[in-house]
Amino acid sequence: MPIATIRSLFPVILAVSLTPAAMRASVIGNFNSSSEGWTSGGVCSFNPNVGDPAGDLDCGTQVTGPTLTAPAKFLGNDSAAFGNTFSFDMFNRLSNVFVTLDLIGDGQGLMYVIGDVGPSSSWEQETVPLTPSAWTALNSAAKPSAAGFESILKDVTAIQVVTSIPTFTDLAFDNFNLGGVTATPEPGTISLFAFAGALIAIGRKGRRKGRGRADSAESAVP
Repeated sequence: MPIATIRSLFPVILAVSLTPAAMRASVIGNFNSSSEGWTSGGVCSFNPNVGDPAGDLDCGTQVTGPTLTAPAKFLGNDSAAFGNTFSFDMFNRLSNVFVTLDLIGDGQGLMYVIGDVGPSSSWEQETVPLTPSAWTALNSAAKPSAAGFESILKDVTAIQVVTSIPTFTDLAFDNFNLGGVTATPEPGTISLFAFAGALIAIGRKGRRKGRGRADSAESAVP
């Protein structure tokens, strides 16, 4: 295959390799068509008709407060999120809601206190910094070291939004975002680049051989 043809394939290979399936950028839960694996003990459910934009996790009128647990796509090695944020939108219509975020991994548990979120007629974004100084251990007031926080992010087994409601309120959630997770190529992407490199090597080898035969033919002419 001519090397010019092989080079012309690179835009196609690059486009395929950089599709969403080949990248893990910020992990997002926006409930466009389902609950996306979020659980709440059966309290909250997907509502396609409301949200920011339409589609949210609707908890209805609550008197105690649900605990929302993140699905598998938010878990695992989240070390690249260190120093970034975890955020979500919350709709709370009637009373204060006390909110914390639990981060569990590497056999340890941490808590970030968002605090009281007051009632509002609109969606409000809650943003949690993923830095060790902002968190405390679940069972004490101890703060994690930078190394300890990183070890948890490398092996996240649970992320939970915990709410406590003193009276009752209408509650809903949308647009969960774990920011800063570095885009990394999947094995299929690496294979595409390896295949492209192999094609170029073959093309160059063939071209060198062709030149060698031409040079030999020229030297044989008296």
